[in-house]
Amino acid sequence: ENSSELFWSELQSKVDTIISSRKAGIITRAAGLEQAANDYKNHLSSENQVIRSQATTT
Repeated sequence: ENSSELFWSELQSKVDTIISSRKAGIITRAAGLEQAANDYKNHLSSENQVIRSQATTT
């Protein structure tokens, strides 16, 4: 009976580790997407500034 308790507690800790690593993976993926979205917005705004400056010089 003691060995089965040990088995279940080890299994539970393995499951917890897997779940937490999955959550961490999801969090980093979400942060990466947010960063990519910000980079894209910055890229668009800088392109718009270039277009505006060209429009004013011509």
